[in-house]
Amino acid sequence: METPLQFLRDLLPFSRPVSQEREAADVRQWLESIAEQPDLQVVRTLATEIIPSIGQQSNLHMRSRLLEEARAEAVRVLPGIEKQVEESLLPLSTELSIAALAADNLLKALSVAYFGIARSIQTQKLNEGLSHLLENAIRRAMQIIFRRQQLAYRAYATASASSWQMLHDLYLLARSQKLNTRNGGETPIEYLYSGALLLAYVNPNKFPRGDLPQIRACTELLAPFALISEATSDIRNTRSGAGQFVVIVDEGSPGRPLLRTPNNMSLVGNLVVDFRPAVVVLDRHLRRTPGESESIELTLPAAPAMLRMLRTAVGGQAARRFSRTRFKPRADLITGLDEVIEFINGRALARRFNDPHHDHQKWPLAISEWALVDESPEGFGLRYVKGDKYRVDAGDIVGLQPRENSKFHICIVRRIASQQGRLELGIQELSAQGVVIDLPPAAGGIQRQALLLPHMPGFGKTAGILARAGYLRIGNRFNFRDPQRAVRFAVTSLIEANERLEFFSLERLSE
Repeated sequence: METPLQFLRDLLPFSRPVSQEREAADVRQWLESIAEQPDLQVVRTLATEIIPSIGQQSNLHMRSRLLEEARAEAVRVLPGIEKQVEESLLPLSTELSIAALAADNLLKALSVAYFGIARSIQTQKLNEGLSHLLENAIRRAMQIIFRRQQLAYRAYATASASSWQMLHDLYLLARSQKLNTRNGGETPIEYLYSGALLLAYVNPNKFPRGDLPQIRACTELLAPFALISEATSDIRNTRSGAGQFVVIVDEGSPGRPLLRTPNNMSLVGNLVVDFRPAVVVLDRHLRRTPGESESIELTLPAAPAMLRMLRTAVGGQAARRFSRTRFKPRADLITGLDEVIEFINGRALARRFNDPHHDHQKWPLAISEWALVDESPEGFGLRYVKGDKYRVDAGDIVGLQPRENSKFHICIVRRIASQQGRLELGIQELSAQGVVIDLPPAAGGIQRQALLLPHMPGFGKTAGILARAGYLRIGNRFNFRDPQRAVRFAVTSLIEANERLEFFSLERLSE
């Protein structure tokens, strides 16, 4: 065992052995030599060779500096892979799956290496003398874990259990050592932790992948309003459950809403994260009238519809209204509003071999086959089987036609999950009937069409309309002729929207 004096000498930069200096120089030369290699090769070399080699450095200061240099190289090559994953079709191709796994392994190796520094400082009881190094190691490890989780969200996958367990361990270590500096340019450790938890509770799998930067920006602004405390035996009696979450610190997950924890489950020794102050901020922001100044300095970079979804996720999730019926017949899926309109617009009965007018050589739309793994009065759970692959995001319009009948369900994608090459969708049925209507031509005489939903059971049985973004505005009126008579509608309110489409409710006007 080293004497305290010898250990102190090893820590001091002017007393490092020549062999350690040579090893550090070798690592730096190694980092320089891979700069011209393809990004994927750089990622693999960093994860499997360079970072493990850095982790063998006995001098903690030198190890930290070399890790910073390796991290800088990782930050250079990772954005390209992350962008590819975000823009990819799902399930990921074999080639892109390999690249995504390599990026995940790199982020995991970096976080483990930084965690190793923090653990060494704690084990060797150097907390007081190396508190700055300890805080930096914890912060870097948490930042990298958060980036690793966002890589998973970009593919509609769930963050790994190991990443959550390490995040909990790091936060508890920082909490025990009271490491939460709130000055300087670095984000406080507690804000990093609460931000990662908040993003998980919001569940990015329910949003289009392109919305992830906006959602992350909102959660970063709301994270400082979280209150984190240790759970006590009377936690359920002293607090209302809405807006609060329980983190089981030895469980590899972000936790669960306090309202959903079993009454007989002991919570002592775990953490309670209270997001009620963040809910208050969201409520103030959503109630604010145009021109009204903010009551606090907070500008949320998101549309009201997205903020309302964030508020629902954090303030209290609605319980499922219907039980699921599990079965596995097959159905065909068409994705995208334009494609659904094309399908309904004269081609819905020309697909099957026993349908009239069938001609498989002239079928123009990409169709994929899915298994219906569950069903309720409000929607379906689907699992991809085979067929044409195309980009699908939460919020997209899809058309579903079960194989056993010709009934066509017009639905909206509410949830996507991609795990181990298996893609699943949760879709909400908007209407079992849709009618294609012509809108007034745009400038230049370009014909525009929309999808009228005469009856929407999940929205108070009102009528609705789906159109490409910018085609309609609130107050627009149009006529529609059903089999009996002409009907006049007015566009009354925007239900939800994204960059591709807008979904409005309609009011039937008196004739």
